[in-house]
Amino acid sequence: MTYGRPPGDGTPSPGDDILTLEAEIESRHPGWVVIVPGETPTCTLNATTNVQGRFLNGVAPASVCGTNASGYSGRFLHIEQKIDMRGAQDWIDAIDATWPVPTCAVDADCDDGVWCNGAETCVAGACQPGTDPCAGGACDEAGQVCTSVCGDAVCDAGEDCNGCGADCPSFPLPAAVCGNGLCEAGDGEDCVTCAADCNGQQGGKPSGRFCCGDGGGTNPLPCSDATCSTGGWSCTDTPSVPGSFCCGDLACDSGESCSSCALDCTLGVELCTGGVDEDCDGDVDCDDLDCLGPPPDPACEAVDCSTITDKQVCNAEPTCRWDNRNKVCVPS
Repeated sequence: MTYGRPPGDGTPSPGDDILTLEAEIESRHPGWVVIVPGETPTCTLNATTNVQGRFLNGVAPASVCGTNASGYSGRFLHIEQKIDMRGAQDWIDAIDATWPVPTCAVDADCDDGVWCNGAETCVAGACQPGTDPCAGGACDEAGQVCTSVCGDAVCDAGEDCNGCGADCPSFPLPAAVCGNGLCEAGDGEDCVTCAADCNGQQGGKPSGRFCCGDGGGTNPLPCSDATCSTGGWSCTDTPSVPGSFCCGDLACDSGESCSSCALDCTLGVELCTGGVDEDCDGDVDCDDLDCLGPPPDPACEAVDCSTITDKQVCNAEPTCRWDNRNKVCVPS
């Protein structure tokens, strides 16, 4: 490659673009030998005799056919190559990489019109992506405002364990859980390791002893025995599969609760019956202020204890008690 640069013999200085072009070509074709003046093997082509080179290097138009250039303007690039080196795209790609065309001049040239992905900027002629203005929190594009802030210890709507793990936890769940009402013999549970789930009797007469589940205890019974799966008991030999939950996926999965992920486990307004904290405020049924009105939910209306004449009915009412001396029902 011929490159004219004043002063001297045309040898480029370190950092010159021509050396960048040389490297770009070589990176695309490691088998090629690309030489500029001053390198080995010697290249003496300095564009002093090329007609176009003469003109760009200062020779008057009327004299370019017979007068060599005496200096270098730095405006001429001439490539001597074999036929198989004349693939246009090879040179186009290398030249574009050496002298990239700016894609932007100011930040406004890079604006994609989306607020929630941050403001794009123009850096050295190239557009750079913006930074999330909500730092992983939920973003309202229409209002151009963050509706939650990741890192405030609250898993808000629009956040989840993937985008904001700081607020929305994610935990692996064990395959079997003692206390879930199912004797999971396939996972090693039996009446000894999990008496809450697995039916069994390990005391009393030896003839009356039995133990449902994995084979532990005295007189172990498999799940196929009716004793292990009737009378309110359930038993399975099939191993359970470990799982996980991700707070913020809007599903109250096994292992999640109001305390670990209110966003997923809030069912709606408090229903005031059933013993479930539907609104995840920590108060259940009539202990929830939402059920006390005004107006109060019918299930939570104050009871006139004086109208109750039955002792058992009176004592079953949380706000009443039976007065044995006077044989009447009174407020507790």
